[in-house]
Formats: sequence, C-alpha cells, structure tokens
Amino acid sequence: MHSARRVSRALITGAAGAAVMFYAVSPVIANATPSPNYCYSANGRTISKGSAYCTTDPGRNVAAAHGANSSATATGGSNNRAFANGENSRAEAGNGNNNTAAASGKESIAVANNGNSNKATAIGTNRAYAGYGNNNTATTVGNGSTSSAGGYDRDYQTGSGDNNTATAIGTNTLVVAAGGNNNNAKAIGDNSDAFAGHGYVYPDGNYSDNNTATALGDNSFAAAGGLDSQNQDGADNNTATATGDGSRAAAHEGDNNTATASGQSTNAEAKNGSANTATATGDGSSALATDGDGNTAAASNGGAAIAGPTSGNTATANACSITVTGVDQTGSC
Repeated sequence: MHSARRVSRALITGAAGAAVMFYAVSPVIANATPSPNYCYSANGRTISKGSAYCTTDPGRNVAAAHGANSSATATGGSNNRAFANGENSRAEAGNGNNNTAAASGKESIAVANNGNSNKATAIGTNRAYAGYGNNNTATTVGNGSTSSAGGYDRDYQTGSGDNNTATAIGTNTLVVAAGGNNNNAKAIGDNSDAFAGHGYVYPDGNYSDNNTATALGDNSFAAAGGLDSQNQDGADNNTATATGDGSRAAAHEGDNNTATASGQSTNAEAKNGSANTATATGDGSSALATDGDGNTAAASNGGAAIAGPTSGNTATANACSITVTGVDQTGSC
C-alpha cells in the first residue's frame, strides 16, 4: 500500500505526494582541529586557508568551515551560526535571526533560514533543512537520510510553519514536519519515513497543525495530517504511530484521527472524517476506520477490521476478518 518514495512520501492509501522543498536549521558543531582547509568568519571578517569557504554579514554572525571544499555561510540577519565540518560539507544560516546550522560529516548539508530561531543539524552523510517559519528543528543522524521542518510551498515558497520538529535516525530515512504549526515527525530505523503536516501551503492557508507521526523500525511508515493535494483542507490533531519492521500507520484527511500499528507488517489507517480510530496489533494485522466520523476498527493476531463508511461504527477482529458499515453499528469476530 506504500507508494513511491517522495519528499513527503505517499500515504499508505497510495495517494501520490507532491515533491516539496524544505529549509532547516541546525545546532552548533564542536570545534575542529585546524587542517589544510579551514575558514573562520565573524561579523563580515574572514580568514581562510585551502579550499574551505565561509562568509558572514555584520550583526554578530559566525561561520566556520573545516575540510576540503567545505562551506559555511551566516548572512541576512543577526546572531546566525553556521558550522560545516567535513569534506564537501555545507552549512547555511540566515535570512532571519538566531538561526543555527551544523553539518558534520562528509557531504553533509544543514540549512536553517527564512525565519527566526530555526535549528538544523546533520551528522553523517545526511541532510537537514529547517525554516520558512520560526522555532523549527530538524535533526538527521545516520547515512543518506533527510529531515525537514518548517513551512513551504513547492511552487511559490510563500508558506510558513512554526514550532515543527523533524527527527530522522537511520539509513535512507526521510522525515518531514511542515505545512503548518506544532507538527512532530520522527523516524528511527533504516528505510523508514514519517510525515506530519500538510503537503501544500498557499497564501490563503491550508495549514495542518498539531499532528504527530512516529515510525519505529526498519521499513516503517507513519503519516499524520493533510494530503499532498492542492485542494485538500488542513487536517489537525492527528496521530499516527507505527512500531515494528514493515509497519504502516496513517491518520489523515480529517481531524482528531488516531492510527496505531504495532507488530511486523502491520497496517492501521484512520481517514476521511474525524475522531476515527484504527488499531492493529500483532504481525500481519490490518485496521481501517474510514469515510465517516467516530468509527473504530481494532484488529489483532493477523486479523482484519474495517469500520465505515458512515459514522459511529465499531469493528473488532481477532485472527479473523470483519467489516462493519451503516450507522452506529457494532460487530466482532
């Protein structure tokens, strides 16, 4: 059910996500031993040696780069910090105030800009982007992984998102918390994804707020919030949690939906309405609460439960399959 790998990824229904760009900020990197390639800059004054590059604007900005072809810039505001440590590493902080970007590792990238008090940290051969808003935090640890936190609009770059947190730990892992405010996305595991927020943000404000997506395990996936659709309204207060290798959880296209998947190759989805709850426990279980409000689906021990369409239905399956539809209907097997 998991579609092609995109910046925001597809939800487990297979809906294609639109590519998005994020801008992030990161924390400070520890001082590095001087090398043949280094650069230090503060308040517009720079010293350098070799192929390392750095630059700052006046305004208590600081940038430091260590390693061949490394780059650090802190410009377009005040109290910005950029630290790059490693061959071909890059750190950018600016277009706002109090932003911090730290890239540590060969070919690592950390960007914190277009807002205030954003932090981006990339440790290893990774990417971290935080910005287009304020107080966003992106952290990436591992190899070949990416975290993005903030606001964005892939076409016009007019979106704004505040207080978003994205954390990616693992190899080839992607985490996005953006397109709204107070979204939190975390993935821990190889080839895992977590997405919280909204795929498009336009000036009239289709934001998705207060969503939480957590994916724990290799090849796991969690998504909470609005679809990557230009016409989709914002979706708030959704929670998706996937725990176990190959687990999938999605809570979207509505408000106050909860999807919880626990076990290997487990699937839970709550969507197309509000206050829907889907819970799948045990390897190979599947739960779907959909197309209405207040539906509850619970599956265990390899069972499959569907509650909906319409509202107020409850389906419970234990090592069996059941579908409950209608209005305020209850069934179990």
